Amino acid sequence: MKKKNRQQRLKNLKNELVRIDHGTTKKDKYGKYNKYEVYADPENNNRLLILACADKKKNLPGDVFENVANWTVNDKAYDYLIKTLNMKRNINVIWMKCEETTSDYVICYGKAACKRLKKISSIEQLFTFCNSEYKYSEIKNKKNHPLKFC
Repeated sequence: MKKKNRQQRLKNLKNELVRIDHGTTKKDKYGKYNKYEVYADPENNNRLLILACADKKKNLPGDVFENVANWTVNDKAYDYLIKTLNMKRNINVIWMKCEETTSDYVICYGKAACKRLKKISSIEQLFTFCNSEYKYSEIKNKKNHPLKFC
């Protein structure tokens, strides 16, 4: 995919979302600083949590949304996520990137996953919730399913 097309799709997505929360956390139990942004898509009732983490606070990105999106290096995975956010309803997505890695994401379907996600009150709980050996995955019917893009 051409970089310009990808950036335009990201800009279009960001324009459709409403940022409802953001912030930076203190060092967590893993020794990381975290910067996050939470977006809502009122039309589709979707939520998007974008998270970046780094060993030093100064290494956190200025624009979390663009940094995490640009480090989703697999074009098919990127396309799938954007299409899912635009087409599906009532989902929660956790899109994250730790320093010196590429981005990962988890798409959560169903009321059970959404309820569990809403109860999360710390970054540590979020990582436990997303506990996945997969780069890209979906949680459906309380099970984590890998998404494989070749």
